[in-house]
Amino acid sequence: MKAGVAMRTHYDFRFRIADFRFLFAMHPGAVGLCAIENRQSEIENR
Repeated sequence: MKAGVAMRTHYDFRFRIADFRFLFAMHPGAVGLCAIENRQSEIENR
């Protein structure tokens, strides 16, 4: 029973990492736009 619980939480953890990676992969454009906007505002602030 104890081993099953540990295995399940470990699986949960791995699944959450995979889910996060999936969400990150779904929005590469949004991440890129944020980086571009930050760089432009840095240039404007100088």
